[in-house]
Amino acid sequence: MIIAIIIAIILIIELINKLKQRFIIRTFENGSVLVGGARGKGKDLLFNYVVNKRKKTYISNVNYGNRPTAETAKTKDFKHIELEPKKQWQVGGNTYDDFINGTLKHYESPYDKGIDYYVSDMGVYTPAQEQGKLCKMYPEMPIFQALLRQLQESNLHGNCQAFNRPWDKIREQFETYILCRSCKVIFGKIVFQKLYVYERYQSAVDKVKPMKKRWGKAAKIEYDKFVATYGEIKKVNFHYVMKGKYDTYRFRTMLKEVEL
Repeated sequence: MIIAIIIAIILIIELINKLKQRFIIRTFENGSVLVGGARGKGKDLLFNYVVNKRKKTYISNVNYGNRPTAETAKTKDFKHIELEPKKQWQVGGNTYDDFINGTLKHYESPYDKGIDYYVSDMGVYTPAQEQGKLCKMYPEMPIFQALLRQLQESNLHGNCQAFNRPWDKIREQFETYILCRSCKVIFGKIVFQKLYVYERYQSAVDKVKPMKKRWGKAAKIEYDKFVATYGEIKKVNFHYVMKGKYDTYRFRTMLKEVEL
């Protein structure tokens, strides 16, 4: 009897965990996500998990999963494409002026539908402190992100240590913000992550903690006021088995590979 109860509890825990895993995957499938958190809190681990769970071709500055395994070899569409922002984040030379004045130039996305972008350390590519220069030199980039779903049925995901680090013209277009709170890896494979998932940028910047739902009319009114002020905030603690390997020090590798 005791063994049966223990097994039932384990099954319930795993079922709840599966639902949490599915929630995270759907979050990345349904819109662009900006992931934040201090060093070592699992930002790239989360990207690695999502990429390998979805098993779809992706564009990234980090190779999260094109190394063949018995499982991924069966999925021909699962491959990594190297990120080239200047070449990829553009819409054929069209800017706001062209949309306003009706002087649009021909453009078709060179990629298949549904290929998402995953950018590690997005603030390195689009630093907020250089917003004036970015607006002048790369006016197509914000348009590219705004039209990405229409052009390619895709999303742009990024991660950074602080949510306000990337260029404001880019970061304001994310639908969801995820704060990586902590991350533990056991036996080099089993990952335990704690996240907060926000629908509002400022709440993510302020690291607002979610409010627990309680019974009663007064509690519901209090909760509704909280949501009206800060938006929906979800606490997601889940675990998974890590698949695929990636270069934890990708930028060091990139810089060393540059010819002298």
